[in-house]
Order: sequence, then structure tokens, then C-alpha cells
Amino acid sequence: MRYLKTVLTHLVKHGMLKAVPFDLKPLRTQARVRQWIPLEKIPAFLSEVDRTGNTHLSICARAMLYLGMRESEVYGMRWEWFSLDHTTYTPGKTKGYESEPLPVPSELRAWLQQAMTPGPLVMPARDGSPHRRGYAKRAIARAGAVIGLPGLTPHRLRNSCATLLARGGVDAKVIQRMLRHKDILTTMRYIQAGLEDLRQAQARVFGA
Repeated sequence: MRYLKTVLTHLVKHGMLKAVPFDLKPLRTQARVRQWIPLEKIPAFLSEVDRTGNTHLSICARAMLYLGMRESEVYGMRWEWFSLDHTTYTPGKTKGYESEPLPVPSELRAWLQQAMTPGPLVMPARDGSPHRRGYAKRAIARAGAVIGLPGLTPHRLRNSCATLLARGGVDAKVIQRMLRHKDILTTMRYIQAGLEDLRQAQARVFGA
């Protein structure tokens, strides 16, 4: 039954099943290192996304990467939730009902200027509603493959935000606030430590 729960959970995750029909603790599986974008590869990654010529995709990638926003939050961005000068953005509808203002970098503000529309949504689909989940998935995966990071997903950009902030010396509490997690343990799972991080830690402590 536990093996079955693991398989069914996978089907739910990929939209092939609505819900697991019974409640049972799933089997523990080996944790994998999550994909993230190193700082030096960000310009090339964003350049590949921009080559689509789709302003919405360019905004999506930057909002997920720079602000650590969830995919659903990005698609539902509204002009009314920006400050008047667009220097801060406060998600009005989030997974955990958080309402934390986020600083908007100038590069993202420049792209927002290109997407100015009379409606309430920053990036409306053709029918005026928010883009559906997975809208930016293909463009992000393609750009990731080009820069040598196959399998990159929208949520991995949120993961990249947390990891890059940590590598830049930002305190975990600040990262928690940026990602708007209620539990700092959730934030810690987003921060990836690679081999180079371990080498640098050894060098700082042991001088080796």
C-alpha cells in the first residue's frame, strides 16, 4: 500500500489523478539536489527567455528569480498591488495568505513598463484571465537546457532565489521573509549547498 501511495502521489503531482483515494504515510525516498541557476549563468538564461519575444515570459522569469515568487502568484500579478512608483509589490493572493511587500529591481520595472495594460492583470491571457499553470514551463526548460541545466522548472527559479541569497551571505530569516514561508525549516529546504560551498566552508574554518 505504501508503494502504491508513492505511485499515486506521483500521478497527482503530474495532473493524471485528482487525489489519492486513501490516507497512508508514503515511503521515504532519497532526497535529490534540486536544480538552481548559478549567478554567472543568469544573464545567459534570461537572454534565452527574452529571445522568445514574449514580454510576459520575460516578466515571469524575473519575478520568480528576483522576487522568489510562486508560479501561481506571478500569473495573478495585479497592477493595484504595486506601489505608485512600482518599486515594491505586495502579493494580494498567496498560498499562505502572506502580504509581505517585495522590492522590485529596476530591470524588472523596465519590463513591466512594456506590459502596461488598462486591465487589472499585469499579464492577462487572450481571454483576459490569468495564464494557466505551466504557461512559462516550456520556455524556462528550453532556456535551462541551453545553459547546461536540463530539467529546469518555474519553481526552481524560486529555489535559485533562495540559494543565491544564501550564497551572498543573506541571513536565513531575511530569505524566509522574501519567500514568505511561515516555517524557516521550509526555507532551509530551498537553499542548496554544492561542492564548492563545502570547499569554501572548509577553507574558512580550517584554512585548507
